Amino acid sequence: MDRVLFVEERLDLAGGSIATDIKVHVCSGVVSHVWAEDNLAKRSHLFDGQGKQLPGRDPDYPREDQALPLTPRLLDFIRQAIALAPRIAGDLDHVRVDFLVTDRGLHAGEMCIYTAAGYGTWTNPEIARRIERYWRWSTRPISGNRDTGSDTSMPRRYAPDAPRAEGWNPGAVPSRYRRPNEK
Repeated sequence: MDRVLFVEERLDLAGGSIATDIKVHVCSGVVSHVWAEDNLAKRSHLFDGQGKQLPGRDPDYPREDQALPLTPRLLDFIRQAIALAPRIAGDLDHVRVDFLVTDRGLHAGEMCIYTAAGYGTWTNPEIARRIERYWRWSTRPISGNRDTGSDTSMPRRYAPDAPRAEGWNPGAVPSRYRRPNEK
């Protein structure tokens, strides 16, 4: 393997006056929610896929006194990130598209395929419901085959013992993913 050195431009983040990071969660092309935070001022805010504020905060800054001020400039950056993220995400089932905010504008950052920064919890339970509602598995390849008959969300596939939503139909899950006692 050839070794390669990769150097990024150092960005001076706009913290203290606006978010330093805007993280957009995209599930199968649909924006589930947006998480904006200012790591310098230790503030955060959650938004839905249309940019409307949601209750709750980043798990690192959960208190109400740690709410990020909602300025026209921040809301404009949120709208820009919501418009760009699905195009960057492409056809991925779930991806978090991160943006950095500087005085020069919005910059694309990293992409992460796990939710809740790997912690697995949210300060607002609606976030998990949104992810489950939008994260679709029915059109994704499974072990080289296509699953064409299921409309079951991906989180349920990977957590078959989790509490089940009303209307759960184990028959919609291909047999290779069912527990032995499910028909």
